[in-house]
Amino acid sequence: MTETRPSSPSERAAMAQALCALLQVAEGALAGALLDLLDRSDLMFTVKDATSGRYVHVNARFAAALRRSAAEMLGRSDPELFDPAQCPALRSAEQSAMAQPGSVVSEHRFEIGGEKREFVVTRVLV
Repeated sequence: MTETRPSSPSERAAMAQALCALLQVAEGALAGALLDLLDRSDLMFTVKDATSGRYVHVNARFAAALRRSAAEMLGRSDPELFDPAQCPALRSAEQSAMAQPGSVVSEHRFEIGGEKREFVVTRVLV
């Protein structure tokens, strides 16, 4: 399953800037509040560099789901963290997200430590 929700990155950026102006806060403060909210909501969350495919932010919940530490995942790419057979599906979903305005939702099934897991992933190009 793949679902796309229309909203261009420029529209989201404009909304974020308007919100920062309304709240009289810097964009970094809003981003920090968002990261805090995501961690407290117990969601799995990562940020990857679109060029290199390396993780630049990994929250503890995501790392724990992969039976790793967040620090262990930083700076690494999917082929270094997942079974190589799983990587083409991840890369395909990322390329789809980069080609679409707004968010793209996809489903992935992985075997992690002998346990089969299913994930619903929302990707947003920033």
